[in-house]
Amino acid sequence: DYFTGDVCMDDVSCFGYKSCYYAKIDTIVHGCNGTYACYKAAYDGGFIGEVYNSCLGNTTCSEAARYGGSITEIVNGCHGVQACEYAAESDGKIDGIQDSCVGYKACYSAAYNGGSTANISNSCNDISSCFYTAAYGGTIGDILNSCDDTDACSHAGACKNTTEPEQCASNITEILDSCVGEEACVRVAFDGRIVEGIDNACN
Repeated sequence: DYFTGDVCMDDVSCFGYKSCYYAKIDTIVHGCNGTYACYKAAYDGGFIGEVYNSCLGNTTCSEAARYGGSITEIVNGCHGVQACEYAAESDGKIDGIQDSCVGYKACYSAAYNGGSTANISNSCNDISSCFYTAAYGGTIGDILNSCDDTDACSHAGACKNTTEPEQCASNITEILDSCVGEEACVRVAFDGRIVEGIDNACN
């Protein structure tokens, strides 16, 4: 209901209670399977180009790209309960998720309040591995081959709990081949400081 994109009739896609209800997705192939799997995906600002073999699990992509909306594509990603729920939370925008965000809450609320991230590729594949990435201020460049273990990039780009959003200047340019191991980069940039990049580190 209230879905206007194209869905492949593969006995997998948009299968489950309100799995594609109000979703703003152009094409779904072997995706959006589970209760509320893609419910209100690309929520307020709208637009996900393609979901391919992705968003498999209950609420896994529910309200992904939340208020600002926009994810170019999700390919072989977002597998597991709440894996990409609220991804790119408030102001939205993730360029793409490929072979990533596999595990319970793996990319839940990634790029949290300020939103953004470029591509997430071969990364964030474990429980809460990229949970709240970029936290309050938001913005991370590419995450490539990184953050693959429980809480591996925990608190990346975080800042203190504050009612003054201008204090949350989170900004990590990129994470490459890094933060592989349980809690490997825990509390990165915790108080809102800028990190220009993490490359071949914290493993």
